[in-house]
Amino acid sequence: MNKRQKKKRYKKLYGHNPIKGTDGRIEAVKAYNLKPEDIERLADNIREVFACAAQVMSDFAAAVSRAFADLAKQYRKPVIEQVEELPAVVARNLTERRKKCRQNRWRASGK
Repeated sequence: MNKRQKKKRYKKLYGHNPIKGTDGRIEAVKAYNLKPEDIERLADNIREVFACAAQVMSDFAAAVSRAFADLAKQYRKPVIEQVEELPAVVARNLTERRKKCRQNRWRASGK
C-alpha cells in the first residue's frame, strides 16, 4: 500500500486528512500525557502482574505434572501378567479360537 492509498484509507475511515508531522509522515496521536512518576508506577504494576502470572503458571505446571504422575501410577500394568512364556500363551489362544470356529454342519462328511 503506497502513501496515497494510506491517506485515502485514513480519510475514508476518519473523515479528515491525516495529521502530518514535521517530516511529512503521519504521526501517532498521543492518548495521554504521562509524567515520569506515572510511567514508573505503571511499570511497577506491570512487573507485579507478570510475577503473579509466572507464579500461577508454575503452580499450574506442577499440578498437571502431579496429575499425570498419579494417572501413570494408577494405570500402570505389567507387560505380561501371566507367568507363562509368550509362545505358549499365543498357542493356547489359537487353539481355543480354532475350537470355537469348528462347527459340525460345515464338514463334508455326513456324520
